[in-house]
Amino acid sequence: RTSFHTVEYRLKRGGDKGGELWVESSLVFDLSAGVVHVVTRDIGARHEAEKQRDLAKEAEAAKQTVLQWLGYMSAVAHDLKTPLTSFEMSLEEVASESDSLSDVARHSLELAQASVGVLRGTVAQAIHVRQSVTEGALPTPRPTDVSIGAVFAKLRHMLPALSAAEDVEVSFDVRWDVPTVVCDEDSLLQMTLNLLSNACKYTPRGSVWVRALRTAES
Repeated sequence: RTSFHTVEYRLKRGGDKGGELWVESSLVFDLSAGVVHVVTRDIGARHEAEKQRDLAKEAEAAKQTVLQWLGYMSAVAHDLKTPLTSFEMSLEEVASESDSLSDVARHSLELAQASVGVLRGTVAQAIHVRQSVTEGALPTPRPTDVSIGAVFAKLRHMLPALSAAEDVEVSFDVRWDVPTVVCDEDSLLQMTLNLLSNACKYTPRGSVWVRALRTAES
């Protein structure tokens, strides 16, 4: 009579090599002869391959989760485009008669216009990221000649939507020698808007200064 057992285990290497060694031992018990046959082999390569397969599965699952999330965000962004455009046109119609508005109504109009500007940028970024990922690439910049002053002007227009405290003064300054830069204007605007939004959020009093200057060239 015989019985068969297989055991996997790790051995710690001594000396200069160090590390661990994965091995598998097969034991065959010959009960009639009272003999135990042991066969041991290195299964490090197989163990590493299994580990890499598990990592690949986890990475693929994480990728699918991200794609699903991006798909949802893209769908939301597309659904928002049409009503956002209609809302923007309605605000422009109201703004054309702003002389007849009260100060409170005019302030509400400015806040709504600023909020639309912030939301439009977010929608555009979401759609762009989704399109890039669908094409199997990282989001690629769309470089154009960008005026920093023009970017700051857009930020100033969005300022009412940033929830800055009433006693916090936000100022913009572009030095005269700042040149036109080549970059993705939407990405630059969104990045600067995020920084400005955080600055306003965490500044209970005082001032926030947004400044662009040209540093010394190396």
